[in-house]
Amino acid sequence: MAKLNYSRKYPHVFNYQSHSKTFWGFRYNYYDEIGKRHEKQLRGFTTAKIANEELLKIQLKISENNATIIENSEVTMKSYAQLWFKAHLPKWRPNTIISNREAINHYILPYIGQYKLRTLTMNIYLRTFINPLSEKVSPSTVRVIHSKVMQIINDAVNNDIIPRNRLQNISLPASHTRQAFTPEDLKKFNDALHVVEIDFRVFFLTIEYTGMRRGEALGLEWDDIDFNRHTISIRRSRIKVDGPTKTPHSVRTISISQSLVDLLKKYHIHQQKKNLKSKGPHPIKVFTGLRNHPLIADHCNKKMKAVLKEAGLTDKHYVIHSFRHTQASILMNDGMNPVDIAKRLGHSSVKTTLDIYSHAVDDNDQKLADTFEKNINNL
Repeated sequence: MAKLNYSRKYPHVFNYQSHSKTFWGFRYNYYDEIGKRHEKQLRGFTTAKIANEELLKIQLKISENNATIIENSEVTMKSYAQLWFKAHLPKWRPNTIISNREAINHYILPYIGQYKLRTLTMNIYLRTFINPLSEKVSPSTVRVIHSKVMQIINDAVNNDIIPRNRLQNISLPASHTRQAFTPEDLKKFNDALHVVEIDFRVFFLTIEYTGMRRGEALGLEWDDIDFNRHTISIRRSRIKVDGPTKTPHSVRTISISQSLVDLLKKYHIHQQKKNLKSKGPHPIKVFTGLRNHPLIADHCNKKMKAVLKEAGLTDKHYVIHSFRHTQASILMNDGMNPVDIAKRLGHSSVKTTLDIYSHAVDDNDQKLADTFEKNINNL
C-alpha cells in the first residue's frame, strides 16, 4: 500500500506514489443526521489544488444534506454531546430524554463543553468538572452525570473520534448509602409532615405505605385506585412526563391498607374542592399541586428536605427512596416471603430483592434459629 503524505496547506488532502508518479487524493470523515459515521475518499488527482477543490464540492453537498461535519482532531465535547443526543434520541424513553438533555445542557456543556475531546485529560476533568460539580450537587447526582459523560466519551471511542477513554477509573465522591428509616426516625418524620402542604403529606405517606418508587407514585391516576378492592395498579412512571415503568415487572397491582384507603379518599375530596375554586380541568393525576398541576419530582425532593430539617434528621441522608427500603426491610424482618415482597416492589426477580435487602435476611437469621429450636423442643 502506498504511503500517504498529508498536505500542510489543504486539510484531508494527501499525495502518494504510483508507478513512479505522484498523485493526490483526499480522505474525509463525516456523520449523517442519525449519527452514523461515513468516509469519503477519492484519489488520482494530478495536483493538491484540484483534489482540494473536489473535496470542497463534497463538503458543500454534505452540508446541504444536513449532515454533521466533524474533524476528529477538532471535535469538542459540545459538538459531540449534541451529536450523541440526536443519534440515540429515537431509542430512549421520555424520562430518559429529559434527564439526558438536562445533564447535557445544565452541567456538561457549561463546564466542559468547550474542551476538545482529544485534550480532555483526567486532571482537567477533575479540576473543571467533578470538583466544582461536587460543591453544588449530591455525590449520587455527580455519579449520574459522570455516567452520561462516560457514555458520550465511549461512543466517541467507538466511532474513532478519539483512540481511548482517558477518564476511566476516575475517583468520584463517595455516595451516601441509601438507608431505611429506623422506627424512631420514621415517627419523627411523620410527626414533622405538618410543615408541607397536604399534597406532599399524602404523597410521602402513600410511598411509605406501599414501597413504590417516586416516579411510580407521581404517575398514579385516580383510575388506578380501586377503593372497593383496596388496590393500586401501577402502570406508568413519571418524572416530568409520563413514561413506562422501570421494567415490565414493575407493572403490578398491590394491596393497600384501610388507613391508606381512607387517607386517599379524603385527599380526593380535598382535590375536587380545590378544583372547584380554581375552575380548572378535572385532575387525572392523584398527586397535584397548585391549580391541580401534577407534582414535579424536584419539588418533592425539596419538600422531603424540609420535613427532614423539621424532624432534626438532616444528618441521616434519608431520601424518598428510603421509604421503599423501609417497607422491604420491615417485611423481611417480619418473616414475609421474599417472593411476595419482590412482587409488591416490582422487582424483576426475587434475587434482586435478596441482593438489595440481604442485611434484613441476615438480621432474621437468629429468629429462624430460635424458631427452629422452639419447635424441636415442643416435639
